[in-house]
Amino acid sequence: MKYSAAASLLLAAASSLPGLASARIHGLNHWVHRVSVRGGQSESTGSAVEDPALFGDEELAAKTFKDIMGSSLLKVADASKGVTEEVETGAALEGKHVALYFTSQAVEEQLAGANQEEGRPGFVASSIVMKSVYERAQKAGQPLEVVYVPVQDAAEKTQEAFKDMPWLSVKPDNATAINLIRKAGVSVLPSVVILDPQGKIITTDGYTNMAYFPEDFPWHNKGLRDLLGPEFERADGTKVGPEALQGKVLGLYFSADWCAPCKQFTPLLKETYEAVKAAGKELEIVYIGSDKEESEQKSYFGTMPWLAIPYGSKHRAIVPRLLGVQGLPTLLIFDENDKLITANGRMDVTKDVQTGTPGANFPWHPKPFADLSDSPEALARGPVVMLFMDGASKEDQAKLSAIAKPLAEERAAAFSAALEQGGAAVLEAPRKATFLAATEIDQLSATIRKLSGLEEIQGKWKFMKSKKDAMRPRFGLVSIIEGKRAISEETLTEEALKAFLAEFDAGALELEPFTIQEGGAEGGEGGDDADASAFQ
Repeated sequence: MKYSAAASLLLAAASSLPGLASARIHGLNHWVHRVSVRGGQSESTGSAVEDPALFGDEELAAKTFKDIMGSSLLKVADASKGVTEEVETGAALEGKHVALYFTSQAVEEQLAGANQEEGRPGFVASSIVMKSVYERAQKAGQPLEVVYVPVQDAAEKTQEAFKDMPWLSVKPDNATAINLIRKAGVSVLPSVVILDPQGKIITTDGYTNMAYFPEDFPWHNKGLRDLLGPEFERADGTKVGPEALQGKVLGLYFSADWCAPCKQFTPLLKETYEAVKAAGKELEIVYIGSDKEESEQKSYFGTMPWLAIPYGSKHRAIVPRLLGVQGLPTLLIFDENDKLITANGRMDVTKDVQTGTPGANFPWHPKPFADLSDSPEALARGPVVMLFMDGASKEDQAKLSAIAKPLAEERAAAFSAALEQGGAAVLEAPRKATFLAATEIDQLSATIRKLSGLEEIQGKWKFMKSKKDAMRPRFGLVSIIEGKRAISEETLTEEALKAFLAEFDAGALELEPFTIQEGGAEGGEGGDDADASAFQ
C-alpha cells in the first residue's frame, strides 16, 4: 500500500461511492506525485538526484557504500543448504549501481496469491520481476548489483527467501536494515531505491521503472511525455509527434468503447474541448483506450477530435498502470509543464457543461475551498483543513461556509504571492492546505470521522437531544500522506478556526496517528464507473 493502513481504509471507502472513480484518491499514486513534483521532465542520464528525505548530506557525499549499508553484506554460498557468507561491502559494490530492494514475504505471497486466484497477470511477485531485470543486466554487462532489504519479516522467512536470490542482502539482524527502511521512507512494497556508484540517488521509483522499462538501465525517472510514447494518431489516421503537445494544457482521457459511462461523458468532453479551442486557449487531449479490439478503438476514437496513443503501442497499457488509473472514464489534467492540475477532470468538465458554460473554469485548478464530495482527491495532495459540517442544518452549513471560504481563499492567494516573491516570503506565508467541507452523512465522511477519532453520525440524530454534541460542527487538520490528524475540541466558529490556523502556521499543532477501528469501511462494487481491469 502506498500510504498508511488508515489511509487505505479511507481510499477503499472513497472508491465505492457513485461517481468518484475518476477522482479516486488512490489514483494519485506515487508515480503521478513524482511526475508532478519534477515537472514531468525526464531526469538527466548524467546526474543523480539528491533527495534529503532519503539520506543526509554526509551519506550523499559518501565515497563508499560502507557508510550507507555497513561494512559487510550477505551472499548465498550454498542455495541447497541455505548457507550464506559475508562479503566486504566496498569490494562487492565498487563501481556499481546499487538497487536497494525493499520487500516483505507477506507482500510477495499476497501478490503471488492474487495472480493465481484472479488470473490477473498484473499481480506478479516482485522477486520474479527483479530476477528477470537482474539477469538481463548481467548478460548485458551492466554494472548493477541488488541489495535485498527485508521488511518486517521473521528471520526464518528472510533466510528462506534469500536462498533463492542471486544478489546480496543486508544482515537482517543488523540495525542497518532498520535504518535503511527508515531513511528511505518506505511506505509501499515492493520498493527499489537505485543509487549510482557514488552512493547518490538516481530514483526512489526504481521498482516501477525496472518493471516497465527493464532495458533502460540505470532507470532514471521518465517524464510524462516519455511515458506517452513517441507518436500519436488522429481519427483520420494521420500521425503526429510529441511536438503536438508542446506549450499546451494536457488532458489524458482514459476511456473505452465498452464502457457505458464513458460514452455518456465523451460528448461532454468533446463539447468542452471545442469551446476551449474556440476561446483561443491551448488544450490538447490524448485518448488512452482500454478497448479490447483495435476495431473497437478505431470506431470509438473516430468520434473524437483529439489525439490518441495508437492501439498497438505498449504505452497504451503502461500509462494507466503507472498513473494508477482504477476506473473509467478518468480525465487527468496537466499544465504546460506537465504538473498535475487535477485528477478530477471528469467532474469538473461535467459541472461546467451542466451549468451551460462548457470550459468556463478551464484548466480547472483545484479551489482552496471545496465540498468533500466534489474534491476527495485533495486528500492525497497534502494537508487538508477538514470542516465536519455533516451534522449541521443546510442553513448552518451555508453560514459556516461563508466564514471558512474567504479564509481559504485569502490564505491561498497569500501563499501564491509568496511563491512568486520567493525567499523569506515563503517562510512567512500561511501554510498551504485545501479546505474541505463534509456536508453529507455518507461513507466517505464517515470514514474520515473514524480516522479522525470522531464519532460516526447518523441522519436521524438531528432530532435527538442526546446526540447534540456528536452532531455539532467540528474541524481539524487531516494528512492522509502522513497518516496523522489534529482535531480541535472546539465547535466550528470563525474565532476558533482562526486560532487553529494560527497554530498550524506556527507549527504548533500536535499531530497524532489516525484511529483505526476493527472492521472498518471496505470498498464495494458500487458506482457508475467501469473497472479498468483491462489495465491489469
